Amino acid sequence: MRPERGEFWQPVTGGVESGEALAAAALREAKEETGLEFPSLPSPIAEPFEFERPGVPRQTFREFSFSLSLPHQSAFPEVHLDPNEHTDFQWVTAKEALQRVGYPSNAQVLESLLRRLVQE
Repeated sequence: MRPERGEFWQPVTGGVESGEALAAAALREAKEETGLEFPSLPSPIAEPFEFERPGVPRQTFREFSFSLSLPHQSAFPEVHLDPNEHTDFQWVTAKEALQRVGYPSNAQVLESLLRRLVQE
């Protein structure tokens, strides 16, 4: 949540650097924004989708979604937010996350992830 960006809840997001693979970018962004260490590479969640960013006329963006797992432990790990990216975080249930995300595309990706987890 950042007031100058509209103060809405969203998952970790970011861009791909020149020459960087999509999964590597997802892992890097997650580490940079949360300070967490992940034991494995990210897994794609859903098909990529395109959208236009409000206030950016006639420019289409393509978004890819990934999931990352944390090792099982008895307590939630300590998160160290990048203050340039986020001002707050909370560990919430999937239902709460679906209610909080600011964009419909974020909810669609979360729903895809939940369906996949139920099947596993």
